[in-house]
Amino acid sequence: WLKCHTLQSRSRGGPPLCFYTFFTSSPTLHAMRLFQLAGVAALVHPEHPMDHTIVLHKGLGEDHNSLEVTAAGSLLARRARSIGSKHREHLTALAQRSSLVSTRQLSHLREHHKQLKGEKKHVLLEEDDETPHATLALRNLRDAEYVGPIGVGTPKTTGDSLVEADPQQVNVVFDTGSTNLWIASTYCTSHTCAQRSRFDPDTSRTFTPDADGTYLDVKFGTGELQGYMATDDLHVGPITVKQQNFAMIEKEIGDVFESIPFEGILGLAFPAMSAGGVTPLLDNVIDQKVMAHNEFSFFFTRLPETASAVFFGGVDKRFYEAPIRMFPVTEPFYWTLHLESLKLGDAKLNVGEDGKAINRVVADTGTTFFTAPKSVVHHLLRALPEGASCGDHGGLPDLVFTLRDDEGKMHDLSVPPHVYMVGDAGGSVCEPAFMPLDLPAEHGPAFLLGEVFMRHYYTVFDRRDGRSAYVGFARARHDKDAMLELEGGGVPHGSVNGHQHFSG
Repeated sequence: WLKCHTLQSRSRGGPPLCFYTFFTSSPTLHAMRLFQLAGVAALVHPEHPMDHTIVLHKGLGEDHNSLEVTAAGSLLARRARSIGSKHREHLTALAQRSSLVSTRQLSHLREHHKQLKGEKKHVLLEEDDETPHATLALRNLRDAEYVGPIGVGTPKTTGDSLVEADPQQVNVVFDTGSTNLWIASTYCTSHTCAQRSRFDPDTSRTFTPDADGTYLDVKFGTGELQGYMATDDLHVGPITVKQQNFAMIEKEIGDVFESIPFEGILGLAFPAMSAGGVTPLLDNVIDQKVMAHNEFSFFFTRLPETASAVFFGGVDKRFYEAPIRMFPVTEPFYWTLHLESLKLGDAKLNVGEDGKAINRVVADTGTTFFTAPKSVVHHLLRALPEGASCGDHGGLPDLVFTLRDDEGKMHDLSVPPHVYMVGDAGGSVCEPAFMPLDLPAEHGPAFLLGEVFMRHYYTVFDRRDGRSAYVGFARARHDKDAMLELEGGGVPHGSVNGHQHFSG
């Protein structure tokens, strides 16, 4: 069939441009022509010959299309040829322009159509799952935080050594509740800092101090960090992000830094939250196209189990029960989702003091417990019996978060009492794992789903093309063999390049 798409000419007052397409049922030949027309009514005018011809050849036995641009006015040649290996990488980048589409391309096309129609998928299908680019084993710090290694900078070469040294390593919290990147540095000389790994900017040849000498001061829920801004290369497993802005920790204020031995915070929230207006790491990942899929996911365990991990660029099917339900981010500041309801048994909890519904819930890997507005926590405590036994939760109801997907369908995320009730190792009485927290008015009121929740639900954070974002949940699966491989030899703790590609 033929079709002419009229476009406005670049030159003011010039004739319109017509993008003319010609398709055949032949498996070997399709063609597209671009004409410049004196009027819209005619497809081809003799006074305006063909400007360009793009001949499309289907690669024989390959999942790519070959494109060849011929000289203006040349005839179309009917021919077919297979694609050599040296062309494949280049042709993959051009595949979306082809009218002969593969199964994979058709899948992407349908996804774009669904987005345009407001019908984005709400289930991450198994066939779309990708092997992670990087799998980092996380160390569980007292069931309060999970930290993993990243590399900072590029070591300066010394002498005649031909062996490239590893970048400096620090163990950071991968925090979806903040955006900035903080790295422990040699500028921090306190007793606490001196006992941990610190980044030394003098030993990195790619380090650049901030030209304006910007000093960052950020308060968190449990502490405060201060330090100068700088730029250097950052390494997350085999992924390298060039010239990433970060703050070098000079001062740590708060007991949390003494009790929990981590050496930085890698913020994974949105640019709108960024202190100082710096580009967050995840946005540089998207811009530099270092991952095929701009997503990361978490698998958390509780002590005494120690097999926890963050997966960059995909998911590991061994650690969840399919499907993964995907929910759109409604406010790209935190990873905020629309909350339809929150119930404890028959009692509805997502109601504020003013009687209005609380319809926000945030997925936050930097928070240990659930959080809720203070008034809701008071109501929750009244709804639960005092001094609940840690050994018998049989009389307590499930906590049920109900979320709405893109298609308006409701999905319940049930949290059993043995998850939302917590106690210490020797205690017989448990407490609800809820902390009171009132978010800033422009982003609240809201509930936070912290690590306690994510030990029960494998959680995926997906930025897609950078213009939309989703959070996905699936029941976590604690497969002993997979956890043993993750914990034992598959991904060694404390290794920046310690990663493993899981086939699922």
